[in-house]
Amino acid sequence: MVLPIIYRKNAPYQVQYDWKDALTGNGYINFYGACSVTNGAVQVYFLTTTNSVDSSTTDTASTTGIFTKTNATGDLDLDFDITINIPIDLATGIAYVNLSTKVEGADTAQEQTTVTIYHVTAAGVETSLGSAIHTNNDPSTTQYYRNCFKIATTAKHFAVGEKMRVNVIVEDAHAGNADVWLYHDPSSSLSLVDDQDRTIGTDLIASIPFRVDN
Repeated sequence: MVLPIIYRKNAPYQVQYDWKDALTGNGYINFYGACSVTNGAVQVYFLTTTNSVDSSTTDTASTTGIFTKTNATGDLDLDFDITINIPIDLATGIAYVNLSTKVEGADTAQEQTTVTIYHVTAAGVETSLGSAIHTNNDPSTTQYYRNCFKIATTAKHFAVGEKMRVNVIVEDAHAGNADVWLYHDPSSSLSLVDDQDRTIGTDLIASIPFRVDN
């Protein structure tokens, strides 16, 4: 006798996790921030679960597939979205977001980055599930930075058709005239040297914790 669907324990799909936390039991999925540059220079920002997306490095405009920068306005406010196609539960835990930024040197500049994870309903209503802020030192010359954001997350159910959003705000905290840049190339096809003389990449990685049903 076949059990009715209502009595079956397992879901009809299998969620694949990039890694699991042995202490919390949460499963982590790595999402990569990306930007598609379409005809008419329209930029579409999104999250993908693959790092094989290769953003172009040939575009020399202010906004390209591999990075977005200001034109001395000192602020970036970018939403990287993914639409949820299976029910899934973001866990109470810690999310980790690693990203690279650049400040074109000015003595009055101080780069501050804020990362926020949102649940977005089908109607577009945002609910913050966690946020973190990091401020880098004043650069006297152009500097690159690589930072890790540790974000305490609030549990939230995502229904089919809703979105998860990683919002990144990069700003000149001293309101100077310095340009600020955010890199978002999943394949990390460029190498940069940061203010600590480390070789860093150009990917934006958000490792998000989800509840694992045993």
